[in-house]
Amino acid sequence: MSTFTSSSREAIRRSFAWRSDDRATVTGPDLTRREAAGMVGAGMLAAALPATVKAQGEPAAARSGKTLRPEAGRIFSGAGQDVVAYAAMTNAAEPERQPYLIADYDGIGNGPGLGVSTGVLRSTIIAPGAALQIGYDLPWQDEAKLRSVAAGAYDRDIDVSAATYREMATPVLLRIGYEYDMAWTGYAPEPYRAAFRHVVERFRAAGADNVGFVWDSATHYHTDFLARWYPGDDVVDWWAYNVWGHHDARGFVEEARKHGKPTLIGEFSLAFAGGGPWPIWYPQAMDSIRASGVLAYQYINFDWRWIGEWEFTERDGTISDQPDRLALHREEMRRPDYQHRGAEHFNPNALLVNAARRLRRDQGSPDWSPALDFATMQPGFGYRVAGARAVRDESGWDKGWTAAGADGRFTVTLNGKAGAAGHLTVGYQGTGTLDLAVDGHPLAQALSARRSFDATGVTAHVVTFPTRFGRDGTRALQCRVAGGTMKITDIAFLRIAPDAPAAPRPRATPGGARWAPVAGADRYNLYRDHELVGFTRDPRTDLRGSIAVSAWNARRGEGPISAPVTVRPRPA
Repeated sequence: MSTFTSSSREAIRRSFAWRSDDRATVTGPDLTRREAAGMVGAGMLAAALPATVKAQGEPAAARSGKTLRPEAGRIFSGAGQDVVAYAAMTNAAEPERQPYLIADYDGIGNGPGLGVSTGVLRSTIIAPGAALQIGYDLPWQDEAKLRSVAAGAYDRDIDVSAATYREMATPVLLRIGYEYDMAWTGYAPEPYRAAFRHVVERFRAAGADNVGFVWDSATHYHTDFLARWYPGDDVVDWWAYNVWGHHDARGFVEEARKHGKPTLIGEFSLAFAGGGPWPIWYPQAMDSIRASGVLAYQYINFDWRWIGEWEFTERDGTISDQPDRLALHREEMRRPDYQHRGAEHFNPNALLVNAARRLRRDQGSPDWSPALDFATMQPGFGYRVAGARAVRDESGWDKGWTAAGADGRFTVTLNGKAGAAGHLTVGYQGTGTLDLAVDGHPLAQALSARRSFDATGVTAHVVTFPTRFGRDGTRALQCRVAGGTMKITDIAFLRIAPDAPAAPRPRATPGGARWAPVAGADRYNLYRDHELVGFTRDPRTDLRGSIAVSAWNARRGEGPISAPVTVRPRPA
């Protein structure tokens, strides 16, 4: 159960049911075709680059989703399904028990040319050292488009995804065409199998050896006809199922073992009205997970009541902001059955806010209140908003802050520890333009939302700026929206670890930029016009425009972002 575009919502409402019959990096939203071709070919993603990157103290084999396994007798803990949700679960966790897996969404289901999702791009900055579990959409509700995947119609988009994941320096579990057996996908068995196989072949051709490929069913009891949907042992590394409470999946897990495959739970949460009271539901559900034989799971930390279009999702599934639930969860995570990220992995998530995420359809467009947001923050950090109102679309996925007054202006005041250094990120979407300034100093002007993709399937962008709190412990973000439906969707202040890698010093060269290797860097993050657009493990890039770079370590996270350099096209 992920998030969907408006074009698929009506079909979802009409037919959300499991099928019971046999039918049943280098990327950015404005990456040019020439850039993509150069990077996937002989440029920054040259085949000579190592297929895996060894993180400090970790075996190289553990850096691949294909070979990723927990210690004997243990289960990888996990959280999803967007950056604020898994940041909140990380902040709520005891430092030595941070979620090992984090889950988000990507794919080609929303159409060509959208690039890798903003959630995937930000994921390992939010959670250094985590393994990724990604739901990778195929085209929905359109058999002709689904068939066209294997014919090569989406190869450019698949190649951009493969190149980006390859450079992330972290293991990835990719659930291709997840919930293939749900009516909302509209998949038929034969074109689904062909599309799955084609995506795997393109990833392998790009050298994305850190990616393991997951075959994910919407449930665990379809073993009588699973073979009709199975792409083949040669292109599947893991089996998976999704579940919403107490269950017995031993038959599914045993069938996977016959094929030599481990099993994970792709999606798990309290969402349905029949789930029972939380203190009863949660222990029973976790008992099921421990008894099932799965090796990994991810819990969706989400209040399903916020999505007004889904009548069947009537429950609050959040853990992170409810003390009674959090106490039960922490007690469960202390069991020796689970494997987590430890305290050696820096947690940068000082403050993250999903703007107006709790706004219901019947509330209209009220003035801002913190009760309307979904936020997570570390001690000593906070925020307030002045001059804004909360807005949402009919579906409930598209929400944010916009100006309450006719002048289009509002202010977000961030509170933090004096001297704290980090990165301020601002997510925005909609038509019109956005101007940003901090304490009266312009950051960016006339930002507009080009086509891109985030976990909600809508156009969204995230810009990032180096920031340090002054002596008074505040920073004022001044926003001005003009025309259309422009809104702020999320903000964050992400701390930099004192021992994070230093900032690279890029220099422009004809058609690219180069820099000296940075000590402790497992990869480099690439920014264009303040927007994270991809990664490279090599100290160079062929991107053009205003380019900045940061170094990233799998334990200590992202370091400072460099000053930008202007890269011009290579002379003809």
